[in-house]
Amino acid sequence: MQVELITKVKKTEEEAQRIVKEAEDKKKKIIEEAHREAEKIIEKAKKEALLIKERALREAEEEAAREVEHMKKMYLAELKKVEEEAKSKMDQATQYLLKRIFED
Repeated sequence: MQVELITKVKKTEEEAQRIVKEAEDKKKKIIEEAHREAEKIIEKAKKEALLIKERALREAEEEAAREVEHMKKMYLAELKKVEEEAKSKMDQATQYLLKRIFED
C-alpha cells in the first residue's frame, strides 16, 4: 500500500513537472510571438510615419511653390505700376524740359 502511494505521489509530481514545463514553453512561445508582433507593429508605424513625412514635405513644397507664384505676381504687378509711373514722369519731365528750352 505504501509503495502504491509513493508511486502515485511520484507520478503526480512528474505530471506536475510536465504541466509546469508545458506552461513555461507556452509562455516562451507567447512572449516570442508578442515580440514578433511588436516588431511588425513598429515596422508598420515607421512606414506610416515615413509616408506621412513624405506627404507633409510634398504639401509644404506645393504650398511654397504657390506662395512663390503669388509673390511673383504681386511683385510683377508692382513693377508694372512703378514702370508706368516712371514712364508718366518721364513724359512729364520731357514736356517740362521742352517747355523750358523753347520758352527761354
